Amino acid sequence: MRRALIYTIVVVGILAGGVIGRHLILGGAPVVFLKVDPISDQVAKSLQGSGGGYLPILGKDYVIKNTKYFENKQWVVVSTQPVGTASDALIIIFHKNGNSYEVTVGPTNFFANTDVGKLPTSVINYLKDLKLL
Repeated sequence: MRRALIYTIVVVGILAGGVIGRHLILGGAPVVFLKVDPISDQVAKSLQGSGGGYLPILGKDYVIKNTKYFENKQWVVVSTQPVGTASDALIIIFHKNGNSYEVTVGPTNFFANTDVGKLPTSVINYLKDLKLL
């Protein structure tokens, strides 16, 4: 019984020493900074929809293909693509309100005439260049 206790203490000591030694030698886990588009949170919320539920994850559920700013960063057009499906890209148009962006149009891949009327000319021309209007 005493021998088993000594054996257990020795094994625990070796394991603890290995973990502590590894930490001292390697300096702990490296800090990793991910490059994230500052509007990605707003994009995820717009893709989630009004029903709530699952919040899509950038890189897992969708990717941001393109982000284009207009009118001194007052308007943003974001193109997203679902991951793992052959679905069409979705366009989301945001307008700055205070310190954050709000969805003006989208997510969609079809723009109605009523959507276009509230957009500035520079955004309309960009959508025309993409053959979305």
